[in-house]
Amino acid sequence: GLTGAADSKVVSGSIWLRKGGSDGATERIITPVTIAGGALFVGGFRISKNTGNGISLQAQNAAGTNILIATTTNGSFVSGGSWSNLLFSFNLANAAERHMYWNDVSDASWATYTDDTIDQTQGDWGIGAFPDGTLPYVGDMDEFWLAFGGSVIDFSVTANRRKFIDAAGLPVDLGSDGST
Repeated sequence: GLTGAADSKVVSGSIWLRKGGSDGATERIITPVTIAGGALFVGGFRISKNTGNGISLQAQNAAGTNILIATTTNGSFVSGGSWSNLLFSFNLANAAERHMYWNDVSDASWATYTDDTIDQTQGDWGIGAFPDGTLPYVGDMDEFWLAFGGSVIDFSVTANRRKFIDAAGLPVDLGSDGST
């Protein structure tokens, strides 16, 4: 389990990713696992590389109902080993407070956005795969910052994006304590 995680409607994050050689495969970047009724994902929040080589965000409530589904619409991994940055911040209680940026450009399709609480108190979480190692992310990750709860970061404000990605498209040092 994630220390200090509490159910909430707000999630914010930044992650740098570089794709390996796995075009067209679904791969998990962060995901909880709860075995309930045969399901591998019931409650919680996950980030995945989807079959179109873009990024998908999904959240569920404690009952396992999808309350958030968002995908990048233009941003996707490219061949050649380039690093890409994903920034996201949202508050399910307010649709005006939702942001997703791919390489410093606003890029999101919000298919499901329900005012409900995300079940963040899962017992097992996986970074780079399900905790049991299935559906691994093939590639590299760096500068992974994730916050459950708190305030939404308005990534439409350039200064807020610059805390994670500089004007040249390079990572920003988040500091040893992970603060921004």
